[in-house]
Amino acid sequence: MRKPVSVDFVVPDLFESVGGIARIARSMVLALGSWADGQNVPLRVSVLVDRSGQRDKRYLAARHELQVYGGDRLAMSRDLVLRAWSQPGRRAFVFAHPHLGTLAAAFPFGTRSAVVAHGMDVWTPLKLERRLALRRASRYWPVSRDTARHLRETQGLDGKKVRPLLNALDPFWPLPELVPSGRGHLLTVARLHPKHQYKGVDVTIEALAKIPRERRLPFVVAGDGPDRARLEALALTRDVDVRFLGEVAEAELIEHFAGAAAFVMPSTGEGFGLVYLEAMAFGMPCVAARAGGAPEVVIDGRTGVVIEPRNVEALMSAIERVTGPEGLVLGAAGRRRVESEFLFASYERRVHAAMDELIA
Repeated sequence: MRKPVSVDFVVPDLFESVGGIARIARSMVLALGSWADGQNVPLRVSVLVDRSGQRDKRYLAARHELQVYGGDRLAMSRDLVLRAWSQPGRRAFVFAHPHLGTLAAAFPFGTRSAVVAHGMDVWTPLKLERRLALRRASRYWPVSRDTARHLRETQGLDGKKVRPLLNALDPFWPLPELVPSGRGHLLTVARLHPKHQYKGVDVTIEALAKIPRERRLPFVVAGDGPDRARLEALALTRDVDVRFLGEVAEAELIEHFAGAAAFVMPSTGEGFGLVYLEAMAFGMPCVAARAGGAPEVVIDGRTGVVIEPRNVEALMSAIERVTGPEGLVLGAAGRRRVESEFLFASYERRVHAAMDELIA
């Protein structure tokens, strides 16, 4: 492919969401912007759900175009198809989710496109028409090796097109000086929804109830949702000290990261687990489950403890390990791992290499 006349980045949400996909998309849009600047081509960002059109210029400079659609998928699809056909084969597209990437089926043959896959979006077989549409993509960029496996085995996509593109810490997430802060509290960050019970908040409460009271730390849960009442009742029944914060602003959330002794989220549904990196940046040991991409981020016995899914006894033991003397060693190793592999500079290089390959 000759140098593209433009790069289109298509995302579900970007600046008006606190969700993991939006946070990853903000890092990607910054990396794509620097790649486009280096190639001297324009970048256009299309956002399906955002409504206001306000941008955070730390991630997306004013020179790059931003178009929001307020949930109007038909209008966005029409605009993108018209753009693809306006100069066939000369535009490159990056889709931040497989459900958006199916649009590539309506593009001219020869259009270069990449699709980012995050995890649960490809863990079960997609409908046949979606898989057939995704086959038109030029490259697939899974955020972990586990997600790459699902693209090949669960979705039956061409393994030669799969290039893992591991996530990284947001460039504006703090990297504080590591100072031992005493016992602190346990922390998790999760949406409290019945569909998200896989986050393991209930299992953590059950595990804490088994730890002798004199050795327990308070458990702080950042996040809200319709499952909160059930979890509050469970904590009361088990007589466990749990503080449910609800939704919190980023500045307040950072304070809770800074004061925590360990991050505990034995989730079975993380395609990668960006929040583990956020905890590791503060030198916290992490407890994760052996599921999805989490074990690729939290290295068992090195940066935290990885347990079998929903194993209360194993989780109890893991919590005691990460809140004991071993926790400081694990936390410091996690911070070093973030600095060596998961800062934005490393991610930017990975995105640039993936884009170079896409248009080659």
